[in-house]
Amino acid sequence: RARNIWCSGPLPASSYASEIHGVSDTELLSLRRSFASVLKPRAGDRSLSILLLLEEDPTWLVQVSPILRWHKEVWNTRMAVHSSTLSFQQLRSAWDSVFSVREKTWRSVSGPISAMRKSLSRIGWEMVDFITLISDQGHDISLTLQSPGMLRLLLKDAVLRQLERQIGEKNNFPNRACFDIVVKHLHSKRYTPLEKGVLRSVASGAHWTRLY
Repeated sequence: RARNIWCSGPLPASSYASEIHGVSDTELLSLRRSFASVLKPRAGDRSLSILLLLEEDPTWLVQVSPILRWHKEVWNTRMAVHSSTLSFQQLRSAWDSVFSVREKTWRSVSGPISAMRKSLSRIGWEMVDFITLISDQGHDISLTLQSPGMLRLLLKDAVLRQLERQIGEKNNFPNRACFDIVVKHLHSKRYTPLEKGVLRSVASGAHWTRLY
């Protein structure tokens, strides 16, 4: 219940205008810590990255909202949704003005395209032209062929893979750390809330204070 309240209140409030300005790494960390504060177990030494992964990180949409906004503009132009839609020439010109120069820091982000560029870099993606993305797995993604709904799914998976990489690096794993089996059991109806709490505690490395 606490998770649902946070996702319907603090999250939308914190993500206001994220499509335009993006969310910096510092702001994202603060948002993630805010989310973790409502999660159990509330014990010391728990891993923030693992907790986020187990909860499928609800901040994922905020992180990639500038990318989705750009795709919406491209898709509207392709589908000729309305007469006021930007032309491909206008979109290409706007994209070139940002991507033809050195990438800025989050502090220097001044609009949706530079925010998109930083958002892509954060999840290990690249953009070779104004309608083509390269995923962290090296796959070409055409914004004129992939629907907005499909791109949302691809970006969500990318954010979760980034968490898996971070967990792997922290624990000296050679690759991404997979918690799919843990997530599966947490979503299962076979286990009681107490059993799920124990599983979440063990998986996240939470340490409880000893009582003597």
